[in-house]
Amino acid sequence: MFLLERGTDAARSPTQPTSMVKMRKPAPVRCGRLLLPGWLLLVALIAVAAGCRRTGASLAGKGFAVILPAANDGYFEQIVAEMTARGERQGVTVAVYRPEEESQASRIRDQVARRVGVLAVAPLPDPDVAQALREASDAGVRIILIEGGLPNFTPPVQAGAHNELSGQLCADYLGQQLGGGGEVAIVEDPTTPANEARVSAFRAWLAERYPAVKIVASASATRPAEAATHVERWLAGHPRLRGIFLVRDRHAGAVARVLADRPQVLLVGCEGASQAVRLLSERGRRAMFVAHYPREIGRMVWRAARHLLRGEPPPDGAIVRVEVQPLVAENRTSFQSWQSDAEPPLTPGVPWKSELRIERSTTPRAGGG
Repeated sequence: MFLLERGTDAARSPTQPTSMVKMRKPAPVRCGRLLLPGWLLLVALIAVAAGCRRTGASLAGKGFAVILPAANDGYFEQIVAEMTARGERQGVTVAVYRPEEESQASRIRDQVARRVGVLAVAPLPDPDVAQALREASDAGVRIILIEGGLPNFTPPVQAGAHNELSGQLCADYLGQQLGGGGEVAIVEDPTTPANEARVSAFRAWLAERYPAVKIVASASATRPAEAATHVERWLAGHPRLRGIFLVRDRHAGAVARVLADRPQVLLVGCEGASQAVRLLSERGRRAMFVAHYPREIGRMVWRAARHLLRGEPPPDGAIVRVEVQPLVAENRTSFQSWQSDAEPPLTPGVPWKSELRIERSTTPRAGGG
């Protein structure tokens, strides 16, 4: 009887039926300390490859929408740009809605009707928005809140800058530079969901650490011209005013023009808008702005959405905070603008003597997904 040797052209007897040919078993393959049959190893490799393909393809066609708090807002547009780019790379079209003619609550309810899978919202402080989000959650939509939360609603994920620390840093800088005493005012901005977190942290830090620094005025502004008008009025009514806190430093250019002949008034703010960063070289230590990283926020929102779309738990927990970095005249070159696609610094720190500490985030960089 002839044997058909594995890997050879050995012939069998012309009179021997195929069923009678004896096949030699495939040689086992060593995998680490285990000996696996060759066919079993092949099956395992095919399964792993199929799983990898399924991970990338499972997102295609999934519904993901984003609802912003305002139109033409550079900070939030950077967040959306990052999410959109990453979604496109994995076959997901990110639908973006801005409250131009329709309210946030109406947009949320519309997305429920469209059966969107994941909905990311930068929520305005409106009870109807909170109610609409609860309805969406009850309908099975997975919610991600960007840059702020809402009372009586807990989403699967809330992602944004470390806004409380940002407000504390602004208060701490004013307290240090004013020698522990003086009058200051606050320009709030209701177009960001982070307004309340930043203002509350600012007030609390001053009250605890610098009680002699008094807040004598506060008003809201959604446009730079409004902010400048408030500051002009305060300067006339409070001649001892020595500091201005901008919840959003996108108003910094207009306010700085009002302060052109008032070099004794300090200007601090949150986010790191390009016009604010440019002022650091002009005003020296009379200005400090806390840089935020909206593209990194966009990366982390997409990272959470990607897992929620697959029906998986969010990889970084329910609360995701992206680092912030205070900028003064000495370190301003470490941050040019949001458009530079800069990431949070690997070694963040406070560039003045302070009890506040900026710990490097333990949240991994979102990487290429």
